[in-house]
Amino acid sequence: MSTDVAVIQDIVNRLDRLEKTVFRNGKTKKSVTGKKPRSATGPSLLIDRLIKEDFFNEKRTLQDCQKKVREWGYSLSPSDVAVVLLRKIRAGRGGLKRESARDGYVYFI
Repeated sequence: MSTDVAVIQDIVNRLDRLEKTVFRNGKTKKSVTGKKPRSATGPSLLIDRLIKEDFFNEKRTLQDCQKKVREWGYSLSPSDVAVVLLRKIRAGRGGLKRESARDGYVYFI
């Protein structure tokens, strides 16, 4: 019986330590792992730059986007570009739109 009480007390002590680690004065840590919050990187930043530079004022294809990014010294696969563009369209960011064309989609603002 005394070992059961000791085991329970040990569990309670461990939970207390865990709660103190995770919660500080009732506030949760911003990041338990110590990592910074994610921000846009890589292909997303490059597409944001295209939007800011009014690249999409004319209808553009994936290949047009790849070619422009390649001029800046970066290399993106068609799937990288397509994923970022689609996410921005679905999120409503930058006013980006797309429509079906003969050879795929064209993207524009």
